[in-house]
Amino acid sequence: MITTSYHTHSRYCDGQGEIVDYVRFALDHGFTSIGASSHGTMPFANTYTIPAERLAAYCATVRQLAAEYQGQIAIALGAELDVIPRYRQYIVEHVVPQQFDYFIGSVHHIGEDPQSGEPWEFDAGEDEFLRGLNDWYRGDIRQVVKDFYALERVVPNFMPGVAIAGHMDRIKKYNLRDRYFSEDDAWYRAEVEETLAAYAVTDIIVELNTAGWRHAINSPYPSPWIVQRCHDLGIRMQINTDAHRPEHLIADLERAVAVLRAAGYGEQWVRRDNTWVAEAL
Repeated sequence: MITTSYHTHSRYCDGQGEIVDYVRFALDHGFTSIGASSHGTMPFANTYTIPAERLAAYCATVRQLAAEYQGQIAIALGAELDVIPRYRQYIVEHVVPQQFDYFIGSVHHIGEDPQSGEPWEFDAGEDEFLRGLNDWYRGDIRQVVKDFYALERVVPNFMPGVAIAGHMDRIKKYNLRDRYFSEDDAWYRAEVEETLAAYAVTDIIVELNTAGWRHAINSPYPSPWIVQRCHDLGIRMQINTDAHRPEHLIADLERAVAVLRAAGYGEQWVRRDNTWVAEAL
């Protein structure tokens, strides 16, 4: 039974419901720890990150709940950070000072939208994906993928506190029935292998993110063959459901455990007493 979750989004960002709703749902389903990980504030217009003026309130809410529910469930203060090197200093100055317990490092943007001058949010719907692919990548899916994985390799060392690599192969989100590329292509596997090699020399935890089973791609992030390679390389993993509603906390947990076990994992990495430890599946 999985009793933890560290990738959750409430109304403070693009999720639904209050943080306490997630805590209560987790308690009702036997969870022993949970992390709030709303999208960290960014300095460009968007609809998914915590607004700058609400960041302090978000942090205060999580800390208050941690104190209120102490002894019932461990609650950690986290944030999902966009790994965009040009905005690293902004995050250091405006997000990090809130003293988070951990960060998830995720890639939602690659390249630059020439119309806005801001990073291109490639996973903001397939129409947006096609706009970027066709309008300024000129249909070069290999370059899109290369740019994505180049940023994934930045994740472990993006900044102190990044403990988890979020949905590490999210570039496949719209690749239903190999519409844009095949994961069996040698060039694609080479990008993944280079990324995993970068992970393997760090303490990064790769999440098995079940949200892909809720998307049309109907596959976890990362794909099972990548999970197998993570195991081969000794990379630590944990199961997260990327919950945007409380009920997502338990979505596809049995399937996720099966994928980890099939790859040879007998444990996942969880937070206990403010540190990351291995715990049997």
